[in-house]
Amino acid sequence: MNSRNLVYLGILLLPCNTICDKIIVRTNYGPVSGNQKYILGKNVYEFRGIPYAQPPIGDLRFKYPKKLKPWKNIHDASSYANSCIQPNPVTYQTSFPTSRVWVPETKFSEDCLYLNIWSRENNHSSVDDPNGSPVMLESSALFGPKTGRPVMVWIHGGSLTRGSTALEMYNGAYLASKMDVVVVTVQYRLGPLGFLYLGTEDAPGNQGLMDQVAALEWVRDNIAYFGGNPQQVTLFGHAGGVVCVALHLLSPVSSSLYQQAILQSGSPLAWWAIESKRTAMEKTQLLATLSGCELPKGVSEPLAELASCLRSVDAKSLELDQWRMHHFRNGENSSRMVQLTQWYRNSLNPQLLRSAGYYYDIPFKPVVADPLLPHWPYEVLGSGKFHIRHRIMLGVNKDEGMFHIIQALRKYFLQHNHWPEMPRDFEYQAGTTDPMDLLAFYIMDENFLHPTLLQATIFEYQIPSRALGKTDWRAKEVLQALNEVGGDYNIKCPVVEFADFYSRAPNSQVFMYSFEHRTQASPWPQWTGVMQGYEAEYIFGAPFNPDYQKQFYNFTDEERRLSEEMMRFWTNFASTG
Repeated sequence: MNSRNLVYLGILLLPCNTICDKIIVRTNYGPVSGNQKYILGKNVYEFRGIPYAQPPIGDLRFKYPKKLKPWKNIHDASSYANSCIQPNPVTYQTSFPTSRVWVPETKFSEDCLYLNIWSRENNHSSVDDPNGSPVMLESSALFGPKTGRPVMVWIHGGSLTRGSTALEMYNGAYLASKMDVVVVTVQYRLGPLGFLYLGTEDAPGNQGLMDQVAALEWVRDNIAYFGGNPQQVTLFGHAGGVVCVALHLLSPVSSSLYQQAILQSGSPLAWWAIESKRTAMEKTQLLATLSGCELPKGVSEPLAELASCLRSVDAKSLELDQWRMHHFRNGENSSRMVQLTQWYRNSLNPQLLRSAGYYYDIPFKPVVADPLLPHWPYEVLGSGKFHIRHRIMLGVNKDEGMFHIIQALRKYFLQHNHWPEMPRDFEYQAGTTDPMDLLAFYIMDENFLHPTLLQATIFEYQIPSRALGKTDWRAKEVLQALNEVGGDYNIKCPVVEFADFYSRAPNSQVFMYSFEHRTQASPWPQWTGVMQGYEAEYIFGAPFNPDYQKQFYNFTDEERRLSEEMMRFWTNFASTG
């Protein structure tokens, strides 16, 4: 045992991970320096904040990502870069541990196209330097054989409006240390900066998706320097990130950049996942109006003028204005929204409407447009003519609907910045309002204007309702019904439908899972069950991460075993399909 290993054993006794060395790796664009850490008995090399495209600022706002320019000096990749522009966290998100899990501590900026890499040591490598200087070695000496390890590229969730790779939940060091894989996490533009559509080079739409393509191309061209195999890449993500993963599966542009995919709690077939050019253009024009950029008249290139005006608006103002669109999408913009809103106003307790915090839709999302998405997902899946067929694994969590319910009605559930076991106001409301009214408001779909479909839903899910002859019901009955219907409608049914379509293609390989474990120490009330997103902490090894547990909550020994098993399942799939 050499002296360096003795030092590591001493560090292992400390309550935090200590950086021991700076590691420098050459890439096709220039050298980057990262950290060497001792994690779970192994050296892990960590590179945070590596740029994969030019900053999309100034004239590059709303445009497809532009290729990096080479650099000569060493790029410092020892800490996370900025998170992309997104809503500022509100009080309950920063004060409540399980909400704070999803709040990044980095700054928000348009300059956010960065990725992070974690790679385990080669068992026979040594980076000892007698002078304590940064060490530069060939990748084969540092990370292992030239064939490389399987690579897992993570696309974070957040409804395409929020999220960051800087979350401690997505710390890839423990997955890389425990399992023989290289972990990459990718940031991409969100909201209008990532998905605003004009159908021109100034704002072609799907910018956030093309950011991911640029990151995958960077991985293809550079991951071998970090010990990864560019011919063995698995793309995985959850929630809104899964929509992106699935669309890459169906795209003629990006499907050749990876070999497997894991889809956690999401599908491009969900109603909220994708939209037409017409709808996307309506939203862009409405956002422009709210931002003081009317479509100019009497000019030769009005869309270019509009894009120029939108580029001059403060990025944070655009982010805020996208949420104002829900209050203005009426009149000629959306007769359907007028009809629905009027029906809900006539049907529901006004206090409920005032207390609701639910957004009817994701403001900006992927659009069916060339070159990335020339056809609707249903058309591509129905034809079976995928560009390249990949092995996929996909699944859901037990209580997919619950997180959206408590967000939709958070002013009932959130009291003094804590989620009570069952608030009295909701007990009263649930006992005096027909659950179908609550359900209709939560889902906000025209199907609930059709009496036959409404009755069919009641009977299928045995929702406590006057239609079933019930005159009273408890809040937990109502919540469970909302959870089951909403979870099926928004997540589970679209996931199963995608798996069914995909499995019909010749030689396809489709695997499914269901995550049903509730973390014992979770601060969420017991009635929230196994909500969306919390499988990720087991996949990334949070039960082994002392920093995560110090910030949020602890795990049992059984949960550590569960985490290790899930990491093994995921990485076995990445290794062998």
